[in-house]
Amino acid sequence: MVKAKDFWKYLCDGLDYRLFAGVPCLGLNSLYKTMNKDMLHYMPSVNERIAFGIVSGGWLAGFKGGVLLPASFLAGLKNEIQLIKDFNIPMLLIVYEDVKVTYPFWHKELSEDFKKDLDKLTGRGKPSILLIKEGILK
Repeated sequence: MVKAKDFWKYLCDGLDYRLFAGVPCLGLNSLYKTMNKDMLHYMPSVNERIAFGIVSGGWLAGFKGGVLLPASFLAGLKNEIQLIKDFNIPMLLIVYEDVKVTYPFWHKELSEDFKKDLDKLTGRGKPSILLIKEGILK
């Protein structure tokens, strides 16, 4: 099991990710509850398309960031996903795996060795997906 607070500390302080956006997802509740305004900026969004826009704009301004969303919403984001692939925006999608879907680019499941998982995903400089399965975060 991974402590959500430790996850944020490493992602934000260790890897310098600062800007996140998304629509609240019950499966990621432990992440939402442990967000610390001194470490990160979270922009609640009316939908995932807006969240993609916020984080993409942040990247253009020099911020690393990610979008939090359930896997069931990925299918409706084909155009946005294609854009971040085409422009090679190194966005981290933090995805709660509420359904099985085909992932559009490189992904890794969060494990207890979360620092190694995050290093692999974020060190690529490309868009990546971190899969969060039920029960891994507390």
